[in-house]
Amino acid sequence: MAISSSINAVSNSQSAAAAALQEASETTATTIKEALHGDQQAIRKLAKQQQQEMQPPIRTPEPGVGKAIDYKG
Repeated sequence: MAISSSINAVSNSQSAAAAALQEASETTATTIKEALHGDQQAIRKLAKQQQQEMQPPIRTPEPGVGKAIDYKG
């Protein structure tokens, strides 16, 4: 019985990995369609995308910008 539960665990983890890969590679249009049909994972994915779009981008300063200039030479 332990062997069959191990096989089921491996099978389930492979199925989960395949589902995660499919979810990651699907288009936004597909995600929206799935969300409209009540897919909770698609709804969470769209909410996360929207939250990321609302955050201001992290700005990295250009080299030398904002540095004091030594005019004394």
